[in-house]
Amino acid sequence: DAISLEQRDRFAEMSLQPRKITFMEVHLTNGCNLNCLWCSYFDSDKKLHLRFEDLDRIALFQPEEILIVGGGEPTLYRDGNKEFNEAILRLRELLPNTKLRLITNGTYVPQGTWQSAIDEVSVSLDSPSRRHYVVNKGADKFDTVLKNIFGEYLQKSSIEHVRVTMIYNRDNLDAAFVLARRL
Repeated sequence: DAISLEQRDRFAEMSLQPRKITFMEVHLTNGCNLNCLWCSYFDSDKKLHLRFEDLDRIALFQPEEILIVGGGEPTLYRDGNKEFNEAILRLRELLPNTKLRLITNGTYVPQGTWQSAIDEVSVSLDSPSRRHYVVNKGADKFDTVLKNIFGEYLQKSSIEHVRVTMIYNRDNLDAAFVLARRL
């Protein structure tokens, strides 16, 4: 069935109108400093990162909210001489009203003023104890992550919302309750 010229013009007009983007997930890098059992992104031979200039293109969408996450650890982002701090500050400069959320493994807290530009941090602790952490994440960084949660994010930063997430299973549930009381 052929459409009328009027219908075609109306469709074309609708297609050219910008759509409101409410949520965008941005993967800055697939580079990571852990080797989590469940990770489907891990590929040590191929490090990929978003080009710094692509942040300007992302801003054209004017999303209400951006989740900065990765198939790697976003805080390890580097593109030439631009690092995580510069990337977050650039997003904030381009998108002053966009909610910026970060999911991090918490093993590394970059230098700079980026924390003033982030609205929420979620630290993927994913384990209730050092023993579970080493098994699940392939590195002995449990104490480092706890230090960063308590020191860097909860005490020193201006980030309004700090969350700690964990993967629960029948083997760690009891230990998870002990950790939750500690947090």
